[in-house]
Amino acid sequence: MTFSKQLFLYLFFLFPLLHASHPQQCSSSSCGRDDVHVRFPFWLLSKQPELCGHAGFNLQCTASPKTALKLPNSGTFLVREIDYLSQQIRLYDPENCLARKLLTFDISRSPFSALYLVSYTFLSCPNEVAKSSRFDSIPCLGNSTTSFLATTSLDLAKSMLPSCQIVKTLAVPVSRRVIAKKSRFSTDVNDKDLWLKWDSPSCSDCERDFLRCGFRSNTSLQVKCFPFENSGYNTEPQVLKIILLSIIGPLTIFATCIAVGVCTSERFASLIQRNVAIAALQPNEVIVTTGLDESIIESYKKTELGESRRLPGNNDDIVCPICLSEYASKETVRCIPECDHCFHSECIDVWLKIHGSPFSPRFDTLYTFLTCPNELVLPSWYPSIPCLSNSTSSFFATSNFALAESMLPSCQIVKRIYVPADSPFAETRFSSYLNQSLLLEWNSPNCRGCEIDYLRCGFKNKASPEVKCFGAKKSGHLSRAVVAVLICLSIIGAVILFVTCIAIRIHNTPRRRHWAVPAAAATVMQQPREVMATRGLDQSTIEKYKTMELGESRRPPGTNGIVCPICLSEYVSKETVRFIPECDHCFHAKCIDVWLKIHGSCPLCRNSRSPFSPHFDILYTFLSCPNEVVLPSWYPSIPCLSNSTSSFFATSNYSLAQSMLPSCQIVKRLHVPATSPFGETRFSSDLNNQSLLLEWALPDCRAKCLGATKKTGNLSSGVLVLVISLSAVTVFVFPTCIAIRLYDSERFDSAIAAATVMQQPREVMARRGLDQSTIETFKKMELGESRRLSGTNGIVCPICLSEYASKETVRFIPECDHCFHVECIDVWLKIHGSCPLCRNSCA
Repeated sequence: MTFSKQLFLYLFFLFPLLHASHPQQCSSSSCGRDDVHVRFPFWLLSKQPELCGHAGFNLQCTASPKTALKLPNSGTFLVREIDYLSQQIRLYDPENCLARKLLTFDISRSPFSALYLVSYTFLSCPNEVAKSSRFDSIPCLGNSTTSFLATTSLDLAKSMLPSCQIVKTLAVPVSRRVIAKKSRFSTDVNDKDLWLKWDSPSCSDCERDFLRCGFRSNTSLQVKCFPFENSGYNTEPQVLKIILLSIIGPLTIFATCIAVGVCTSERFASLIQRNVAIAALQPNEVIVTTGLDESIIESYKKTELGESRRLPGNNDDIVCPICLSEYASKETVRCIPECDHCFHSECIDVWLKIHGSPFSPRFDTLYTFLTCPNELVLPSWYPSIPCLSNSTSSFFATSNFALAESMLPSCQIVKRIYVPADSPFAETRFSSYLNQSLLLEWNSPNCRGCEIDYLRCGFKNKASPEVKCFGAKKSGHLSRAVVAVLICLSIIGAVILFVTCIAIRIHNTPRRRHWAVPAAAATVMQQPREVMATRGLDQSTIEKYKTMELGESRRPPGTNGIVCPICLSEYVSKETVRFIPECDHCFHAKCIDVWLKIHGSCPLCRNSRSPFSPHFDILYTFLSCPNEVVLPSWYPSIPCLSNSTSSFFATSNYSLAQSMLPSCQIVKRLHVPATSPFGETRFSSDLNNQSLLLEWALPDCRAKCLGATKKTGNLSSGVLVLVISLSAVTVFVFPTCIAIRLYDSERFDSAIAAATVMQQPREVMARRGLDQSTIETFKKMELGESRRLSGTNGIVCPICLSEYASKETVRFIPECDHCFHVECIDVWLKIHGSCPLCRNSCA
């Protein structure tokens, strides 16, 4: 019996037990030992997944720790009690001033409603009037000159006029009906707690039957009842069955393993000989090199530009396509020999070392690099990059372009480039993480299947670039004497064998990784040349985008500013700007045309490239207020955007933002991704403190993951099964199988090493493209004076970005009918073997 079959039988028996005893992901939780217990429909934001609760019922833990509920338009309240049977929640104000929040109380956008409503009238009276009448005032709303009073009697409130002034009359939620008594002023509206209720989802029936309420499935909002972990019903017959199965099952598996090992032990020697023969016939290891090293790059022609800044050959551009900077006299450019395109020498050298390889970044982020004089006083949380800084200036890097612009003109922007990153979430401040390690990945050759099965990946043969898995190891069998020894060892030293197996596994893992280092180093040393493929748009597509000539006001429509985001120059009258249709962002026509030919997406939002979208988006208003303006203490600013003269604020309540004018200035209004559709009604710093939550529509993996949803079950019998079964399996079966595996793999590995040590791998260049004879069979055509091409082909070659000229020869890809310059596509097909535009295979 092979090790995989033994492991399958073990997992087949143990998996249902682990499944039954798996801890409930949606069990009750709390912020502290004496705090309220949180369960469906509520869920704790930091301790439970979102599927454990209903929308709008999310709670959070404070630093105290206390449980807090954040109502969309009314602020944050602390939870004193939750009555799941009556579906009521009891709240109180953390600042002990409930009356202040009731003045702006609004629960229309939340799932809660009031138990009862009572009309209260709030008055503002001079302190002399309130003290002389001995009225009970609300201390937290008053000050040194006025006192606030509250009463349920409108007649009593009107009798105080004109000495007092009615501030507001509103309906206040209360826990019970108010019986009309003697009219008086009362502080109950501030001293008592706030009681709310919810009607949906309805879980009263579940609570009444001592069951747990939850969603029917991950894709449905319907609820049903589930048993708690300790249901209390009789399980004695089930426990008896479980004990019998837990003892008989492992013993049966153990006896089967021993019987098969004894019956097939005579075949061990013959199987070893056959494995040695198979290993001797395996093909030599082939290392594929696909990039450019330093010596090849230095062999490319370099030219120093003169005063005319004229490039050699047919290059008419005055801008380097990589850094988008104009060429200057005395600068050195390097030309690619296959297509004669030229670039800044320092730009193309870095490009060929990275992009001329089979590796690519998992994520890339647009970073802005700045240099600032050391005399400039910056906050301590602005980390510089030490290896780029010197005695006179410091280098900084950030992915927040707005933050970089705020440093001008004290600092100078050096460059903006895309940098490989470990995650799609960039830093919003200056960061030194950019100076750490680099994470890359490769897609071809695909050896994941071999690695999962602990096999070696290699070419099928020397002439084919296809890969396959080698070294499929079949375990041998032991003699009867060894089996008898192993039976004794498994009973006496089960725990010792198990720990030994884990130690051997940990010890062998680094050795396997170190074996792969020489192969990886040899792969990097020699990489074939890569032909640069364009990912941008052709000129005909760019010309379809809307353009507009600016007037005297120089104000573009929409939310666009007065500065071009590419060249950072202000717009002037009579200039032409071009708009991106998907996002309506605008730029100088000459700037965006060069960008779109290379990248094909908006430089600001990248909307045509990203598969992500916000789950909810809320329109926020950003304001800048001078520090001299006195604002309430509950108006939190955004520290990373503020400075010594002004503070930045953000709110989704536009009316609140307008009330700050003209003391403050509105900087920008934009849609911000949010975790819920409920925005803040006051100024909030949560926009800067919380993480960014995005979602994707494709690929859709939700349906496939539904099968892995763990249903709740009864844990009383599951825990009993787990304890009994693990004891029996650990003592009998698992150490025996591990010992057999260790014994066989040592003998097999020694045989493989003896057969393969004589054959050292030699490096062979593997081509993934087409040969010349196949390329010559593709249709060619000489262009006429009209330079008109058939189909959807434009007038620009997508590889070299040069317009077609008359008498030039173009070649068509037969599968997709795309055409290119003959000299461009021939070099491409020899390396890649697919269309540069649609990636359809030409084989």
